[in-house]
Amino acid sequence: MKTLATLVLAALASAAVAQSSLPACTGSYASRWTNCFGTKTDPNGDRYVGEWKKGKPHGLGTYSFSNGDIYIGEYRAGMQHGQGIYTFSDGDKYVGEFKNDRFHDRGTFFYLAAKSTSVDIEMENLMARVRLLLAIATSAPRNKPVTKIGG
Repeated sequence: MKTLATLVLAALASAAVAQSSLPACTGSYASRWTNCFGTKTDPNGDRYVGEWKKGKPHGLGTYSFSNGDIYIGEYRAGMQHGQGIYTFSDGDKYVGEFKNDRFHDRGTFFYLAAKSTSVDIEMENLMARVRLLLAIATSAPRNKPVTKIGG
């Protein structure tokens, strides 16, 4: 299972950073970009690099959040939608499906963050469980559980 997840991760990362077949976006107003490949940086430091349609991220792209989180994957109408990889700033990852900016259906959490003390480990484990429970409660169907790998 880890091998499959690693292969999916590598394939998505390669696809997202590969040059798009779409032409470069022109003009300084992202709200007017359509059927093109471009980069937009928000005033808060968030940055999206990828495909655009009707002024919104649509297709493959990478979104780098100012807090250090990164999403690489598919977008539809400006939202994370389809296959993707969400890497948290602490190194933890979710690899799987997204729908309307939420974890959806089948996916795997990888808890990879380095831990420094037992108190930190306990707090991180608690927060990881909270994130997992929130993801399950808000977006995963009850008959298709989210898989957890790592500790």
